[in-house]
Amino acid sequence: MANSIRNEASGLEKQSLKSSLLIRVVFLAVWVALVDLWLARHFRIGLSFKDLSMLLGVPLGSLLSVGVIDFLLGKEKRESFLESVKDYGRNFLKTHVNSGVIAVLYIGGALLAATYTTVSIDATRNGPREFVLASLAFPDKREKGTTSPEKIRDIHMWINPFAPDHLLSVKGYLPQTIKVEPFFGAMVVPDRDLIATPTILFRPDFRGSVILRSGGWFQLYKKTDDGFTMIIEDQGQNARYVGPQRNQPRELWNDWQLEMAALGIQKQVTAMLMRLWRQPSPLQTEPFGPNEILCGLIINGTKEKYVSGVVTKVTRDEYIDLSMGGELNYDQETADSDDPGAALCALLDPGAG
Repeated sequence: MANSIRNEASGLEKQSLKSSLLIRVVFLAVWVALVDLWLARHFRIGLSFKDLSMLLGVPLGSLLSVGVIDFLLGKEKRESFLESVKDYGRNFLKTHVNSGVIAVLYIGGALLAATYTTVSIDATRNGPREFVLASLAFPDKREKGTTSPEKIRDIHMWINPFAPDHLLSVKGYLPQTIKVEPFFGAMVVPDRDLIATPTILFRPDFRGSVILRSGGWFQLYKKTDDGFTMIIEDQGQNARYVGPQRNQPRELWNDWQLEMAALGIQKQVTAMLMRLWRQPSPLQTEPFGPNEILCGLIINGTKEKYVSGVVTKVTRDEYIDLSMGGELNYDQETADSDDPGAALCALLDPGAG
């Protein structure tokens, strides 16, 4: 009776040990799989098909080995040999793969994955672009570089998992706030996820061009919460543009010719204006994004008389063409204000939508 109880207790103990070892092995296998996924995401390395084939070959090789051992040693010796191997494996797992080791692996892996991550920036259709990636919580912590022309560019970095917001600035695109998530990082496709910085062309008509040629000024205003504020003013007879330099769409040239033909403008004047419009001068300003309201004005050299102006709401179009034609009509109250240019922009503003 006592022997039976001892045998039963021993059997339960072995069963409990097997269950405990199985659970630890499962946890270890899950940890290995998670590490493989993390390496594949951040370093683009992991188990290849060849590696998986080798893993598949392990059980097949074991079956072959058992058959060879059974043939060479006989059934009894083979069972004794296999039992020894099992005992060694159980003792190894019991000694080295204990709960403490698994806990350390999981905690250490979680801390590493939560603080070391990757921001991937895909190639842009217009070639390499300079970028700056800065943490909003820690502005001094920033990464600079250039996107790859043909493949994804990976930026490996340490992050604060509680401050995932970063500002990504890619040349030719408006700055965008992105979340750099722990474990997964962030994947950015500029042509899909970012807004291209628009190029805005201000085209003066013949009268405006004459004023600019005689020493007049082009003034650019931006609408803020306090009203219109002048951003920059410039002299010169050519058209002006803000934003990145882009090739003008050829269909614009056809539209301009049709526009001037409809107005009955002589060919000589048309040729002169086309030359000024096709070779615009850049204005060094901050980039402007969709829904911002801009106002362009032309004033004479003595800054006493505004000749033409236009107000526009910036759209998502990459190239925005603005005609500055027609004589301005503004009342005396506007002319006598402290900033007549801002007052005139406010007067033109209702047409910006």
